[in-house]
Amino acid sequence: MGKRIISQARGHGSKSYRVRRAAYSLKPAYPLRLSGEWEVITMMTEAGHSAPIVKLKNKEGRTFYNFAAKDIYVGQKINFNGKKNGDVVELKTLENGTKIFHLELRPNDGGRFVKTGGNYAVV
Repeated sequence: MGKRIISQARGHGSKSYRVRRAAYSLKPAYPLRLSGEWEVITMMTEAGHSAPIVKLKNKEGRTFYNFAAKDIYVGQKINFNGKKNGDVVELKTLENGTKIFHLELRPNDGGRFVKTGGNYAVV
């Protein structure tokens, strides 16, 4: 009698291959209708994600979690539709050769591409 191969065992979902619910307690994504200036409050790691996660807060007290880009630091101000390095902008406003991170497929979908730790895309 044979033994199941690893991919079959993982698909079965036994205790050896199951992910803990606590590993995905945070849901990093952009909330709808973002604008203005946000500040990085904390940086943290989570078992379910390969990239560090940052908590951002605006002047009204709203917060959300997102993946941390390279060279981000606590206390940094991030503008939506800003001009400086590290801001969140539309793809059509970027020049060729610009490195980007956390790319959305459709506007306000929360970002679907280029989200793993140490990864980037070039326009």
